[in-house]
Amino acid sequence: MRRFIASLPGKVLSHVVITALMVPYVALGLATRSVAQIKQLPSWAVADFVDRKGKTVYGAEAAKAVANSLGKTGKYDVQPQETVARVAEGLGLSQPLDGRTNLMAVGRELKVSTIVSGEIIDYRVDESPAGKQARISMKVVAYDVAAQEPVNGAAVAAFSTVRGKDVSTDVLINDAIAQAASLAVDKINQQSLPTGTLLNTNTDIALMNQGSRTGFKEGQEVIISRGREQVASGVVFDLSADKSYIRVKRSFKGIQPGDRVRAIFQVPDITPKWNADGTPSVARPKSKGVSSNLVTTLLVLGLVAFLVGGSGGRGGEVLQSVTSEAYTDPTNGPSVKISWQPNAFAKGNQMRQFWQIFRNDFFDVPVRIAISGSTDALDNTTPVGSVTYSTLTSPPDFNVCRGNSTTTATNLSGVIPGRPYQYAVSLVFSMSQSDLPGGSSGGGTGGGVTAGGTTGGATAGGTTGGTTGGTTGATTGATAGGTTATGGTTTGATTSSTAATTGGATGGGNGSCFYLSPRTVAGGYATPLNRPGLVAPSSNATLQNPQQFTFLSVANPLYDVTVEYVIQVSSTLNFAPNTYIQRTVFQRRDTGTLATPAIDLNDPSLPANVLTATTLYWRIGAKNVIDSPGPVPDDFTRQRYIFSVINQLTRPGSPPPPPSN
Repeated sequence: MRRFIASLPGKVLSHVVITALMVPYVALGLATRSVAQIKQLPSWAVADFVDRKGKTVYGAEAAKAVANSLGKTGKYDVQPQETVARVAEGLGLSQPLDGRTNLMAVGRELKVSTIVSGEIIDYRVDESPAGKQARISMKVVAYDVAAQEPVNGAAVAAFSTVRGKDVSTDVLINDAIAQAASLAVDKINQQSLPTGTLLNTNTDIALMNQGSRTGFKEGQEVIISRGREQVASGVVFDLSADKSYIRVKRSFKGIQPGDRVRAIFQVPDITPKWNADGTPSVARPKSKGVSSNLVTTLLVLGLVAFLVGGSGGRGGEVLQSVTSEAYTDPTNGPSVKISWQPNAFAKGNQMRQFWQIFRNDFFDVPVRIAISGSTDALDNTTPVGSVTYSTLTSPPDFNVCRGNSTTTATNLSGVIPGRPYQYAVSLVFSMSQSDLPGGSSGGGTGGGVTAGGTTGGATAGGTTGGTTGGTTGATTGATAGGTTATGGTTTGATTSSTAATTGGATGGGNGSCFYLSPRTVAGGYATPLNRPGLVAPSSNATLQNPQQFTFLSVANPLYDVTVEYVIQVSSTLNFAPNTYIQRTVFQRRDTGTLATPAIDLNDPSLPANVLTATTLYWRIGAKNVIDSPGPVPDDFTRQRYIFSVINQLTRPGSPPPPPSN
């Protein structure tokens, strides 16, 4: 029976008639346990899109394509388009639905958790010697039906394949719609927003069981629901790795333990303008500012000196920003460059100990450590092996002085080419006890923070014990747990994490205390890629006109990502400005050998130096379309692609003059 259940496809399994399957188990009293093992997929529906150009047929095609792409993921129970249309008609509504109120009415009638709709912004069909190709820009938004708020979505631009000139406009545009739908669903799956549950509640403050580890961010807006009904909305604050607090902004029915929390998606915008390279202009949503809780804490603690000369902290973070970019390292191949900009709180090198860099496949363990003065690091395919990192808790509690407890993680792998990654960075830093609440420059009672002054100073040696025990105990206690020091504790601290309260690290007022900052997460994904391998024409081949170029895909079949490819052709080996052309070839998931459409390199509209050059240089660039901001800019053109090596072409010589009579 278990083998039979396990063999069922996910979608069938979610609709299976459980009663029939569980008959043998009822007699054994195991029906409840077996039923619990069957997980039902979340129910989604897709309504027709609004076509800004007024053709409802394309809006219906977009809904059909998005529903089809969602269904293929196996993650959702997607209602048939015929069912959506029938329910809308039964409510007296026509598609595309007018406004969010009507969209939510259809969602409630369908009893789905999420309903999707969107807009087709623009589309067009271009002709070239190689054939015809459609372009489209589209916005997709997923709404939580209970909360009536957007919780996911994407703004995308896509191309159809190049087809013959006899192919109809509708066929080309529908092809582009299918490509855009697939790309949008990819992004929706990659950026699924976090959810949590309220544990304890007050009138307008609640404790949630999730934090930065699952993707919540300081200042993030959330919706709070009970069953299928929204009861409040709020904002995240006082964030740590595994918990956070919600401040209620609007309350409809009050909050209580067990209510579900879901982050609100900031809907991107997309304009009908087209960029110079032929792609539509997609605008990113503006990120909202976050609270300055850490700055307030520092000011209260009298640590203004650490903020002088800079802008201060942001939301309890010591970083203004973290960026991750795909990169081809000359030594180690496909890599990701992680860079960060410390804010004023992390200004002094004397405070920084080291940076911990996290990758989302080892989220609880840093995969790289960077020295205190660094502002970037490289993560490559070379196995990391082992990393010794801090196990301090975050966010820091400045009322407690601790040593730096560490542990070592082993068997950490490097990055896998073709797999998207997200990164986060945190800082281990130290501070003098004299800068903390109750701290002082001498020993004696009260000289430490928690118990160092009393235990290490007054009890066992007064001034001498406070000074010597504080200095010696802090130095050794911070790294190794503490040792016996003159006037310190009898045995020091048994572990570095307890050194602060037993005298090893806090034997006096001059010791150092260690803290771990909250993680700052990079704003987008980075996908390390192999360089595209060039196949034809071979280097130094004679130019054929029109010329087709073939190359090897960089897609990894294990990860369903869409790769954008461009070709650059230049009259100079360094692709100097105004000497090259760039064409977006296509966005594909295929592996194996790919081919560009034929390109007319005698087109009079090309730059004169390209038309007249006897030698031309060409290369292929690639990137995952969901990467943000994209690969490290190329040294030559500053374009964000992973480029192949450079091959060259030779124009055929001019024909000989006619024979003289």
